[in-house]
Amino acid sequence: MFLKSKWRWVATATAVAALGSWSVATVPAASAAGSGSLNVLLPGVTGGTWNTLDPLTDATAAANWDVLNPIYGELFEQGSNGKIVPDLATGYKISDGGLKVTIDLRPGVTFSDGTAFNAAAVVFNLKRDLDPKAACLCLENFSAVTSESAAGPHKVVLNLSHPDPAIIDAFIWEAPNWIISPTAFAKEGAKNIGMKPVGAGPFTVTQAIPNTKLALTANPHYWQAGYPKVKNLTFTSVNSDASALQAMQAGNGEVYTALTSVTNLASAQKSFTVAKIPSTSTLSINLNPRIAPFNNIKAREAIYYATDAAAINKTLFNNTGLISETPSGPGDLYFADKVPGYRNYDLAKAKALVKQLGGLKLTLSSIPTPVYTPLVTAYKSLWAAAGIDATLQFLTIPQIVKETENGTMQAIATQAGSFDPALLPGLGAWYSSKGPFSLVRDPALDKLIDTAASDTKPSKAATDYKKIYSYLNQKAYTPFVLAAPSWRVQSKAVTGIPANVTEVPWQDVAVKG
Repeated sequence: MFLKSKWRWVATATAVAALGSWSVATVPAASAAGSGSLNVLLPGVTGGTWNTLDPLTDATAAANWDVLNPIYGELFEQGSNGKIVPDLATGYKISDGGLKVTIDLRPGVTFSDGTAFNAAAVVFNLKRDLDPKAACLCLENFSAVTSESAAGPHKVVLNLSHPDPAIIDAFIWEAPNWIISPTAFAKEGAKNIGMKPVGAGPFTVTQAIPNTKLALTANPHYWQAGYPKVKNLTFTSVNSDASALQAMQAGNGEVYTALTSVTNLASAQKSFTVAKIPSTSTLSINLNPRIAPFNNIKAREAIYYATDAAAINKTLFNNTGLISETPSGPGDLYFADKVPGYRNYDLAKAKALVKQLGGLKLTLSSIPTPVYTPLVTAYKSLWAAAGIDATLQFLTIPQIVKETENGTMQAIATQAGSFDPALLPGLGAWYSSKGPFSLVRDPALDKLIDTAASDTKPSKAATDYKKIYSYLNQKAYTPFVLAAPSWRVQSKAVTGIPANVTEVPWQDVAVKG
């Protein structure tokens, strides 16, 4: 979904997490922190949209890791090629038949207020985040956790109700991965901590203007000597790819985190370093089978046959996308782009179904981004050729979440998938009966999703996910279109951003000159 549109992927560490353990050595320290400033531009409607810096209460925290990571650091982070690497945690061990997870914390770490970062602090945060009353979107990914406790100053123990192969992956880009200083929380309270956050990351907040600008300065208490590589880090939200590139051309930005408009790609490549970020999800049209008109499978099938994925790829994406028939992308752990018997574009069949239905009208919801605005306009045009009358409705993310919960949304143009399908915003989030973004209520599908999520062997999981993809097609719940890439744009003076990363380690980034 657009909520997590930095579009995740992960290494095979998921399978290891089932019954094994993992640890690393402490990163060697350098001599002194860096100097200079780095200005980062964020797409305003996704990663640049935040109304609080409290990970728990930030409704779009999963898309805001660029602003949260520098403040809090992370227990676990995602490195090059999706590999899970340590940050404030140094490793973990899974024991007792998969029912106990012990996380080792990095010793000698302090929060930016000088207080100790330890197991008690992590447990305080986990209990806050995983309290059902807090309604954290992370609850689905941590549903197996029954209790959290400290085992000494640097060990955190999670007890599980059942083995969860994805429990370590679950931390990535979710509230439990970002730890707030309990001392600062007690001082500021839940109401104010979001504007006065205190973490153990490489930077501290000097100015916070929600949805607009975040100014940070190097944390003098940061655990890794010699880091961060710049003294000042500023994030500014921009309204469009074009405005981001204009700002960079004018010297008002060194990095733009997610260019999605193909029309601006060539211009970016002429002046800057551009890195393609593989998608872990597929553009989709989620239909609500519980209400008219899509409680009739013929109406759902008509949308399938009226949607020309190849035309959209050529016209809107200059053939840079990968046409896919499943809710996964090339960066997905279990990527598969084909489904036997998939209903591909067939205008004649679409027209015939619309005629049988006596016409077809719907409201298609989406958010107004550089990707979705032209995309839904293209859908509307393609469907009109089949006699389908679509009204476009642009909503904010909170509005979409509310309409989804109420079950009143007929259809939504979105992006389904996750780096690990077992995790939010993966299959369960979009298609299980209890999924926060799901329009579907299907017990048989729920069982398929639960079975795949519990697989500890990657080969078995791959087979079970293909069964889910086939079932989605059988029921015609969601026409899939293509896995759309995005690109990171950076000045040639910027160093320290590894290749093949979704998540930028801002503490490592420097600017020459």
